[in-house]
Amino acid sequence: MGPGFRLDDAGWFSIQDVKPAVSSPAKAVIQYSRGGRYRALALLRAFAPSGKLVIGDLEQPGAQTCQAGHACRTLHKQPEVELQKGPATVIATPSGSVTSELFQIASDVPEHRRDAVLDDISSIIDTNWLTEGRFWSRQHAPFNADHGIVLLHHGGACVAYMIIQRLAVGGTPVIYLSGTAVRDTYRGGGFFKRMFETAMAAEFGDPAAPAEFCLCWRTRNPVIYVLGRAQCRSVVPAIPAEVQGNDLDELCLSLAATLYPRQAIEKATMVMRGAYGRLRYRDEPTTQTSPEVDRWFARIIPDSADAVFCAGWANNRWSQRNL
Repeated sequence: MGPGFRLDDAGWFSIQDVKPAVSSPAKAVIQYSRGGRYRALALLRAFAPSGKLVIGDLEQPGAQTCQAGHACRTLHKQPEVELQKGPATVIATPSGSVTSELFQIASDVPEHRRDAVLDDISSIIDTNWLTEGRFWSRQHAPFNADHGIVLLHHGGACVAYMIIQRLAVGGTPVIYLSGTAVRDTYRGGGFFKRMFETAMAAEFGDPAAPAEFCLCWRTRNPVIYVLGRAQCRSVVPAIPAEVQGNDLDELCLSLAATLYPRQAIEKATMVMRGAYGRLRYRDEPTTQTSPEVDRWFARIIPDSADAVFCAGWANNRWSQRNL
């Protein structure tokens, strides 16, 4: 397989003993097929001092794995390997690291895996919430063509998930964050950003992708509010300010009505009372960095069943035309 690479019995690549030596931004693309059953696409990524992704392709048939292994060792940043096996994409890093698994089309999750995925999601939710039943289940499942799922794995366990939903309003592309959570022992590791970047790169990486989109989400977690707000150039509600009645406010109300037609919303604050039913946080989250947001959540939605519905305009920074 070439230095630094290993293909296990299941057909997965991993990287071993990779020691980047020189600063040489590049992207090496390799393909490997095994009996026509497996296909792997290795992306070796390096970032220029500006932080912009620099891409140069190396794609050759035959013994390309050795050449890719050599290229891998010359990168000045830790490489990642993007594995494609069936409908899923896996971002694998060196042994012991967290692995990302992406189902851009959630209906592509194989039937035999769906119960396990739901079990993983529920177990992560249970480390954060006190629940009386499953939020995601076979009856209320994310395995739809308009949904996408990102899972993070570590040590054989699923440690975080993100579910998105794609929709459009008046020709405007919209991404709804249907759900996301990190296992309690893995909080603070930047997993939200990693999952979000993985999902958005898949959604908007094409050069023809729109220059902007609407991002919306519902939460009662001030940390998630701040993380979502950071992805947008403008957001409603702009906590701690009240809603002002502009076009984004109207779009936010329209999306809330589309996604939750039976749920009342308070127009001045975008609050949905009782949205989470009997779900209760085990430990009430706070941002530690945005006290004005923490105070707003404590004052406006003190009941953990309440939520705030948010929408914002986000620039497409993932399109390859920006490289």
